Amino acid sequence: MGGYSKSDLLQFNEGQLSEMISIMEEIHDKMVSSKNSYDDYVANQLSPVWTTDNGKKSVSDLQSFSEQDIQSFINYINSRISDLNSALDNVKNINIA
Repeated sequence: MGGYSKSDLLQFNEGQLSEMISIMEEIHDKMVSSKNSYDDYVANQLSPVWTTDNGKKSVSDLQSFSEQDIQSFINYINSRISDLNSALDNVKNINIA
């Protein structure tokens, strides 16, 4: 048998990958906005009135949650966006070849 097989005609969908990147970027932007609102609320609404020792500890715990956990999630999303952008570059090169 000569010629080529259907697998030789494999195409990767750049449009779907670009759409996925856009969705991830939207999630990133919403998470950053939510984190900023959360940080503002803790600093300007809770911190001034939660002045007891337990209140101060709670405020500190909430700030640590934002700085560590929420920020880690945002960093994770950034990493996945970078990975998807690299994959898109590779797909473009594959589709050219």
